Amino acid sequence: MELGNCRLCDAKGVELQNSHILPKWTYRRAFDDSRANGLPNPVVVEGDTAIQTSRENKEPMLCRDCEQRLSPDENYVSRIAYQDDGSLGLTRMMTSTPMLKLQLPDGRGHFRAAKIESLDGPAIARFAASVFWRAHVATRQKVDSLKLWNPQAEALRLFIRGEAPLPPRSCFSLVVTVDGEQLTSVHSTTSSVPASGRRGHDGFHQFIAAGLLFNLSLGNVALPEICLVCSPVPHVIFQDWRQIRLATEMTAMFLTAERKGHLGRVAVKPV
Repeated sequence: MELGNCRLCDAKGVELQNSHILPKWTYRRAFDDSRANGLPNPVVVEGDTAIQTSRENKEPMLCRDCEQRLSPDENYVSRIAYQDDGSLGLTRMMTSTPMLKLQLPDGRGHFRAAKIESLDGPAIARFAASVFWRAHVATRQKVDSLKLWNPQAEALRLFIRGEAPLPPRSCFSLVVTVDGEQLTSVHSTTSSVPASGRRGHDGFHQFIAAGLLFNLSLGNVALPEICLVCSPVPHVIFQDWRQIRLATEMTAMFLTAERKGHLGRVAVKPV
């Protein structure tokens, strides 16, 4: 253990845990025992290179109490994400939930969505906020693709700790990547570190964890109609992964990346 200051609660001189930016279960979901080279390790694409590695993005960051604070929300999201067998955990909450086409009032488009009253929207939002915040404050595992401002990150920290609500027009939404109309996904094992589609007051930021896309939209691009916190009934969006820019960009990177090390030219799934 390393001694230092907890970045979430600011406790001084405490034992710091090796904190993951993305939770450990996202790495486990990416293991594949069926790969032709006999190696189950996840495939990671960085720039124009794809490798198999057991490396996980983590660094001493949080005290034990703060790690335990984040654990229930991480476990909750792990149960609703795509599972090891490729099934969508969320479907257990949707046995009698109809799909509907949700038209946003401002004309920004429509989504295939489901209202799930039993969904714990705030828990999912806290989980997403914690991933964005950890990526922002990481120093050894810097996430250069995320462009949050420090005041925005501080607002997330206070929300995670339950010390303040989210600022107005700060909305979290959940998108399930699917194969067309089917509740399956070629991206069921895919995860990505947070990235910014647009920075600033009217910014939006995203990451994927085991086939679930988490979106933080701010200012004039915020989506309160489908917000996990703002909306009276939580909505989940189901979208063909080929219509999701982040998913298609990751797929293109994977297909064109030079495969090095043990990976060679073995057919593998993107992660």
